Amino acid sequence: MPVYRIYLAMLPAVIDTVPRQCNSIHISRVPANAHTVLQYPTMERLFALHSRLQLTITLVIVVSLIWALIVAWRNRGSMQAPLGILQLLIIAQSVIGLLLLWQADLFRMALHVIYGVVAVGLIPATAAALRGRTPREVGLICAGILVMLLIVVGRLYETGVGGS
Repeated sequence: MPVYRIYLAMLPAVIDTVPRQCNSIHISRVPANAHTVLQYPTMERLFALHSRLQLTITLVIVVSLIWALIVAWRNRGSMQAPLGILQLLIIAQSVIGLLLLWQADLFRMALHVIYGVVAVGLIPATAAALRGRTPREVGLICAGILVMLLIVVGRLYETGVGGS
């Protein structure tokens, strides 16, 4: 049975929601196999993933902030798991951003890159400063750092939208 491959690189302007797409649809008939997928240009996929991963990171920061306040209030618990997950997400976001950086104007993206470096280094610096502290101190310090990280992620979003 044949499978139809839809090339979404060309959509009508009325339907187009991603500004980097063009203006029509190409449908071709190809034999079915395990590797038949909707075809997007690779950089477009990376750009979409990079812009959507910011929302995930923001949500994880908010959940981690709530958890930090609970740890401080109860005076027991740990922040290692939420901070570890957050660090992995930020590193993944940074790797995707570095792959996209070669297409961008470096002058316009300089502030975005600086905020990215701050975001990547903030959690390991926090983890190093928290050694030997009580759970209440850990929770309060992490809550403060997570608020700061939330501001940095907001600034990353603003400089990325303006720069791309």
